[in-house]
Amino acid sequence: MGTVREHLQHNLNYYLKENKMTQKKLSELLNVSQAAVTNWTKGKNSPDIETLIQICNILNISINDILDVDVSDADSELSKTERTYIQKYIALDNNGKSLVHLIIDNETQRMRSQAAQTVSAEAETQDLPDEDNIISIVFYDLPVSAGTGIYLNDSYKDEIEVERNAITERADFALRINGDSMEPRYHNGDVLLVREQSAVEQGECGIFILNGEGYFKKLGRNQLISLNPKYRPIPIHEYDTVSCVGKVLGTL
Repeated sequence: MGTVREHLQHNLNYYLKENKMTQKKLSELLNVSQAAVTNWTKGKNSPDIETLIQICNILNISINDILDVDVSDADSELSKTERTYIQKYIALDNNGKSLVHLIIDNETQRMRSQAAQTVSAEAETQDLPDEDNIISIVFYDLPVSAGTGIYLNDSYKDEIEVERNAITERADFALRINGDSMEPRYHNGDVLLVREQSAVEQGECGIFILNGEGYFKKLGRNQLISLNPKYRPIPIHEYDTVSCVGKVLGTL
């Protein structure tokens, strides 16, 4: 596949011969020197776009014919301005074409970056949960304490909307942690998701009511255990009143 100038050289010689026209006759019709036409036929240089169009009119051929550039399929979709710029581009020398390539590459990169930002913004919007993916669960806005404990009083009960997932669908209520006794796994201020049940297995974390006060602890053998080693276990005596409110499934 040759260069545009090579196509022009070959095709100009071909169509001059087809039209039985000499270089001298063409130079006279174009009002240019015969040497200029000779240089075109030898591939030393190329005519400007206006002269090239005149040559095509004289030889009764199209730009595509003389340059061997197939743009006929897209031609019907191109505006007059676009076709004009294509013809101007074809007539440029290598330096001119290189500059056009640089501008096109830079603008293409700019548009790709903008498109990527738009896609990213749309993806963030699509990631937001829709109404069908939202559920309401009971929320106790009174922190469960690791220290003195609190009672889960209904006067502090409210509802919150959360995104539907495997954990929130199993949770019956949520409540907030107060303190650091369950670190490093759970932290002060975390909101726990709890499944209501009357007992948990030993080693599982749950919400317990001990002598009227609520605790978030791990169940041990006759004791409630903190995950933070700086807190001592809370013993459960025979005379204590203790019950399990539910099993902790995770956090919001």
